[in-house]
Amino acid sequence: MSGVKKQPVMRFAEESVDFGVVKQGEKVVLFYTFENAGSADLVIYEALPSCGCATPKYDNTPVKPGEKRTVEVTFDSEGWNGTQQKSITFKTNGVPDYVTVTLTGIVDNFK
Repeated sequence: MSGVKKQPVMRFAEESVDFGVVKQGEKVVLFYTFENAGSADLVIYEALPSCGCATPKYDNTPVKPGEKRTVEVTFDSEGWNGTQQKSITFKTNGVPDYVTVTLTGIVDNFK
């Protein structure tokens, strides 16, 4: 088929991860695996957390079609209490160009 543009697609195995219950002040490390399900190299331009409490770490080299990678997200529960839902939005050259994953859980402030 000529004229069909090759496009990357960022597809996460799980778009939401529940970290359970943590004590306030704990740091939780979560992992999100994704695949480039498209037909061209995928580039992550930036990862935008919904708050400063969630820090994403990822390899920003191009992801080949069919290749899988893992994003590490550290959630710092200091100053939070109760049910939490935070997100990380990835800006890419893919279709769609923004993909969001979430993390949820409960922060217990009882010492």
